[in-house]
Amino acid sequence: MPEGGRIIVIGSINRDRIPFPGLSAYAMSKSALQGMARGFARDFGPCGITVNVVQPGLIDTDINPADGPMKDIQHGVMAIKRHGRPESVAGMVAWLARPEAGFVTGAIHTIDGGFGACSNAEGPIGASAAQPEPLGFDVSVSTHRAMKPAPSGSPQDARSGEDHGQE
Repeated sequence: MPEGGRIIVIGSINRDRIPFPGLSAYAMSKSALQGMARGFARDFGPCGITVNVVQPGLIDTDINPADGPMKDIQHGVMAIKRHGRPESVAGMVAWLARPEAGFVTGAIHTIDGGFGACSNAEGPIGASAAQPEPLGFDVSVSTHRAMKPAPSGSPQDARSGEDHGQE
């Protein structure tokens, strides 16, 4: 087999940021691409083969048109307030395939108009839309434990300072 080559995988920004409920399995599948690309980069690097993931954000396509019903909500959480063009994704893929990118491997290349760079302080995209019901109980976990002096003569763990059973 000749030396060199390129593996370029198309992922999604939803690997990093889930804008609304119902995308868990999709996000999991896109997250797996990162591990695969990094593993393959190590496996195929000695043969001169690079492996990268391109993860587009909102791109003007038939399934997610720039003038679609969600555009105002979507653009509201982006630094560049518009959908990207397929040519932007194609340009990144073309560059990764060029000899100049021969030292770029195991990387994630995000093309998202700043979607991932923006804070989501207002809540998820579509926060005004119907959201799942709360679980009905507090799921927060506290790992802080107040330290108090051990009573004289108590069996205290010398490594952690924890009191084992005596108040």
